[in-house]
Amino acid sequence: MLLGGASPVLAGAVQLFVLIALMAVQAVAVALTVELVSRGRLHREEPSPS
Repeated sequence: MLLGGASPVLAGAVQLFVLIALMAVQAVAVALTVELVSRGRLHREEPSPS
């Protein structure tokens, strides 16, 4: 549809939707990471002395 000659307004609307969707996914990923770290499920292992 967009590659086939859609109007510039429609193309801009689709770009805006994609931008908002990417920002929403990023926010969910950050929230999930913070939750996992706070519950102790996601942490760094201490480096072993060599």
